Amino acid sequence: MTTGSAYLRKRKSALKFLIRTPKRRFGQDRFHLLRVEIKKLKAALYRMEFLLPEFDRKKFYKPFRKLFAQAGRVREFQIEKDLLKSYGQPESIPEYMKYLDKNIQKERTRFFQLRSLRLNSKIQKRLKGLGKQIREVKNLDPFPYFKSLTEEIKLLLSSGSLEVESAHLLRKKLKNLKYNLESILGEKFALQHPEQENLVNLLGTWHDLVTVHQTIQNELQIAPLHEEEKNSLRKINQKIKADSKRIFEEINQKIPLFDDFILPPNLKKRGMKNSIPSF
Repeated sequence: MTTGSAYLRKRKSALKFLIRTPKRRFGQDRFHLLRVEIKKLKAALYRMEFLLPEFDRKKFYKPFRKLFAQAGRVREFQIEKDLLKSYGQPESIPEYMKYLDKNIQKERTRFFQLRSLRLNSKIQKRLKGLGKQIREVKNLDPFPYFKSLTEEIKLLLSSGSLEVESAHLLRKKLKNLKYNLESILGEKFALQHPEQENLVNLLGTWHDLVTVHQTIQNELQIAPLHEEEKNSLRKINQKIKADSKRIFEEINQKIPLFDDFILPPNLKKRGMKNSIPSF
């Protein structure tokens, strides 16, 4: 069995387990794991689409899309709650923390309403049929896909600094690259390339801060809070904004250094087909 096919079999097993997990055992960590597993599957689907022009990625992914999005709504509130706790002042915003708990429960309920037997059946059929695509791309050279993806990444980095929109796109493409490299080089790839992993993590932290800051800005207009609590929340949000700006500056300081280690050396050579496994 190749590294790639073993990797995808692991994704299939993990997703089957998660969509079958009972509601009472589906905690915060499971929402996170579900989204990570779907992201890893989605990254593989992009590669399949590139290597197999007849493969309909959007059609294959359709049953996962709404579930992924709804899990994301739960996660956004969970991340916001955890982030506010990390700033060490949850006692100054008790009503807002209760408001977040209510929203988490509301979005959880919507998630489990969406995760019906019918949808689970569709997802399992998709996962079962994935074996055909794995077999079809097994002997294809993945180099053209990696070349195309890294060229897109380098184009985003070419200016030497990032704008906000390009940073969001870079974060997604680096995740895509990371998961696809893990699928053929093994899941310890990140440990062997800490520079790339560090940039991915910084972009992820920055994205969480920016998202939470904007959410709080919006919630301050509609959340049923006393003015004193709103002022406390504004002060915390100012710190979040300052931290997001600091991390964004740190990211831009790393951009000029981020070039040759996007791909490990053996993937830069055209002869990679004979040195590493495909799917």
